[in-house]
Amino acid sequence: MSKTPGDTVIADGRTADELGRMAEWNGGKKPTGGEFGKLSAPISDAKPGKLAYALDFRSRIPATPACTNTLTGVHTGPLVISSGVTCLDGARLTGPVVVRAGAGLVAKGADITGPVQAVGARVVELCGISLTGPLSVVNTKERLTLTGPGCTPNTLNGPVQLVGNPS
Repeated sequence: MSKTPGDTVIADGRTADELGRMAEWNGGKKPTGGEFGKLSAPISDAKPGKLAYALDFRSRIPATPACTNTLTGVHTGPLVISSGVTCLDGARLTGPVVVRAGAGLVAKGADITGPVQAVGARVVELCGISLTGPLSVVNTKERLTLTGPGCTPNTLNGPVQLVGNPS
């Protein structure tokens, strides 16, 4: 947009200048200098750029395990997860949820009414859920995620018991 004449109408009757046209790309500096150069400085630099911080932060978010079963919509009654990784994608569950040893539960945007219990599960990841009932997660093998980068806050309405899980 820096090469477009400032009085050129771009959108909705507004000119390039009104929309923030740059007089020169990167203030006339080389790609490695100026504001764009500062943005792209690697994380190893004494003064890393904002892009490096963003990419470094993103690299710290653990990958969600692959779902072997996905539930959406409404589910009423007990849900027992005996193997694999069951994902709740915006599902509405009413009833107890039990995650057996070695199995996994990944819930994003779910609404659960009833107790959730996991003992010896491979992974439990609860992000952006609303839980009305007790939560008990004991001796998770790989990962327990309730908060942190990439995890939307939860609403937990009930007692919470977390014992012997990796941090």
